Amino acid sequence: MAIESHTLRLPATYNPAKHTRAVLNAAVQKKLGTDWQVETVDPEAGTKLSDGDRIAARQAELNPGWFLVKFNPHVGTAMLAKLNEAEFRCREAVAQAMRCKPWDVQVQQRPDGGFNLQLPGTYTPSQHDAKLQEVAEGIVGKFGWYIEVNPQTLVAQIIPSDPPTFPKMVKLPISKLGKGSMMKTPFGVKLPEVGQAGKFETVYVDWKASAWALLGGMPGAGKSVLLFALISDLLSNGSELVIIDDPEKSADFDDFKKFVRPGGWGCTGLRSSITALALVNEELNRRAEWMRERGFKNWLDIPDKDRFQPITIVVDEIEALLVTEKLPRSRSTTSAVCTGRWAASVRTARWSMQPVCLSGPCRGRVDGMTVRRAVAEDVIEIIELIQALADYEKEPDAVRNTPEKLHALLFAEHPAIFCHVVDAPPGSGHRIDGFALWFLNYSTWEGTHGIYLEDYFVRPEARGKGLGSQLLASLAAVAAEHGYARMEWVVLKWNQSAIDVYQHMGAVALDEWDTYRLTGEALTELAGRGQLPT
Repeated sequence: MAIESHTLRLPATYNPAKHTRAVLNAAVQKKLGTDWQVETVDPEAGTKLSDGDRIAARQAELNPGWFLVKFNPHVGTAMLAKLNEAEFRCREAVAQAMRCKPWDVQVQQRPDGGFNLQLPGTYTPSQHDAKLQEVAEGIVGKFGWYIEVNPQTLVAQIIPSDPPTFPKMVKLPISKLGKGSMMKTPFGVKLPEVGQAGKFETVYVDWKASAWALLGGMPGAGKSVLLFALISDLLSNGSELVIIDDPEKSADFDDFKKFVRPGGWGCTGLRSSITALALVNEELNRRAEWMRERGFKNWLDIPDKDRFQPITIVVDEIEALLVTEKLPRSRSTTSAVCTGRWAASVRTARWSMQPVCLSGPCRGRVDGMTVRRAVAEDVIEIIELIQALADYEKEPDAVRNTPEKLHALLFAEHPAIFCHVVDAPPGSGHRIDGFALWFLNYSTWEGTHGIYLEDYFVRPEARGKGLGSQLLASLAAVAAEHGYARMEWVVLKWNQSAIDVYQHMGAVALDEWDTYRLTGEALTELAGRGQLPT
């Protein structure tokens, strides 16, 4: 429904005193019809383009809910129409984005909540598309809504839609194995553009652009599945295969063992890894000599019938193969002092355990969760767990440690303290579910180091999975690896559940020993009576 307006010129004989509103209405109705009536009389001049804002405001005041939607003073016409709140808001936002008058934009709400638009002739895609998309997503709609414009007709649509997402699973196209290219390996799909939901474009590793690729991700994210898909496609298209892996993890690749090139199974230890790579190097040297003899500088220039098979080398668990562990040094043992934080009035029991070799020097798995050495990104959560431990031990105000202090000591050039952590599962909201902080002490009788466990703690919601036992086992493995004589720690007398666990492990309570501590003024006073040794 719309209200139309016409501008009529007054005759030269017009006299305001003589020609009343009733007389003018009669003249207008005779010319235009009985539905018309005089709105305003301006004897001074006709309507100008610059009058649009004034007329729009006046008509909105006289006709609530009606808005000026067309205004062409050159031919003396204007039109009012009803707009709902959403249409009005959309029209104003589009007009502001295009820097035009609101009545230059026609808008109609769609049944799905979107809008049909008629844009002014000033529209250009390069200047206005991004701004109109901002209107669609940020003003009249939400993330995922999009706009389509036909530049020829200036007809546009703001279309409601969900944001583009990846499918839950991208299946390996088994039927296409062996029908692709050795130079391009599919590994997934590209996120569709806004408004193109479900239209997935395959993405590839381009081996011409780069001879290597790095695959990484969080635990449980599907790295192995993707890696197996890459290997399958490469093998099916003629590549040779070499696999290098930590022996403890190499079972993941057992299904590919029969497909590796001769000598290409580098998964039984460091010697086999080096041998597999050395054999590849020999083959590369042979190929290089062949190319030199025939004048080829790039192997891609070789005719297809003579071209070598590519060699795909998969290196998994590269950290375990190449990164040496930062081991405690003897001169760092000067800080190996029992400095727990329990109050002096609380009796503690001291426990000792002979080391047994369990699952390796620093890593292990429980239900897919990894025990590893702490890294810098873990420090904040370690401090949080230390505070949680203090709360559990009824000393919530005793923690003065900070992430800065802990980081400086854990990652010093010659660290005196060490920490193992257990990774939290994906989606838990945490990096780690537990920690064990320790340092070296020394036995004058045994003539060797031991491990002193200062603190360890597992989040309450992660208990019952053996994580605490695995943390202790990782320390025992370190002790066994380096020939340390024992592990020691203290436990509060009332913590019977922990005591039961320790006894089950074979740890022995040293009841004949008492733990003494010197702190505060007593420590300062004693220090005043001594001097640093030279």
